[in-house]
Amino acid sequence: MQLRAGAVAYGGVKLFVRTPNVGLEPIELLTWQRTVAPVFAPPATGWSAENVYTPVLARNLNGTPYRDGSNNLYLYYNGDNNVGTDYDQVGLATGQNLNSLTAWPTNPVIPLGTFPSVDAGDAQICSVFHDGTEFIIYYQGNSTQPGDFTTGDKVRLALATSPDGKVITKLGQVIGPGPDGDAEDLYWFKLIPAGHDGLPRIYYAGKNASLVFGLMAAVSVSGSLKGPWTRVSNAHLFEHGTTVLGDAWFANGLYHFLYAPLTAGEGIQYATSADGVTIVRRRELLPRRSGEWDSNPYHAAWVVVDGVNYLLYNGAPGVGIGYSSAG
Repeated sequence: MQLRAGAVAYGGVKLFVRTPNVGLEPIELLTWQRTVAPVFAPPATGWSAENVYTPVLARNLNGTPYRDGSNNLYLYYNGDNNVGTDYDQVGLATGQNLNSLTAWPTNPVIPLGTFPSVDAGDAQICSVFHDGTEFIIYYQGNSTQPGDFTTGDKVRLALATSPDGKVITKLGQVIGPGPDGDAEDLYWFKLIPAGHDGLPRIYYAGKNASLVFGLMAAVSVSGSLKGPWTRVSNAHLFEHGTTVLGDAWFANGLYHFLYAPLTAGEGIQYATSADGVTIVRRRELLPRRSGEWDSNPYHAAWVVVDGVNYLLYNGAPGVGIGYSSAG
């Protein structure tokens, strides 16, 4: 039971007591229990043998996990084999719970494009929603050719759709670099189907010309989940080393963000905003813990599957994907 602040008489003296739970959001009231090992690790061989990361669970527009006619969850992820090149492609794993995930046999479902397409050097999953008819898929593309380490990354937002989540049609780039906060690159886009004004928003980590990361946002003024997208601001809304944006959602009148600074000693961070522009860091939800498989957790998303809360994330490169849970 959540208690409120109040006065308690003790020995004739009034003591004012404030419980730490007042004013906390639901995710802040959870106590997370870590798994002892990842539940989805890189295979021994193949296109994702070096690394699997960035778990993105397909969701319905109301935020609940999508399930197909066989009751399967759809978990998308990035993988690479890092053999003489530096590129990622998108895979799909399915299963009736997070402990029974099996890689789709025809992976990758979003392979690299052909140079000079937006995803010639990387195709990396960001957000997947099912709108009742089709899957709306946002991923980031890097047009730098595989193995080219001389020109730097050119990371942009790309859109794709699919009738079944497996056969995916690429629709090309939808947001490119701007004049300030994302002048260099744009990373880890998270779609919010409806914000405080009912309009879709995308939040992402922008890298500016000084190579500083910060949180940025764009709004679809048409109301379409496919855009077009207009920046809320050309400058960073929030920094605190928001290198990896893991999740963003709108609930209880607030925008919520999970991110990882990837700086020494920093784990999964939680921030909120009342207006979608002024963003305030609240707390660290999951600290790093030396010696564990997830000693460096990042790409964290909050999902509720069959009544259980999960922080779904990956560990350091090469480790795999797992979670912490709370009843």
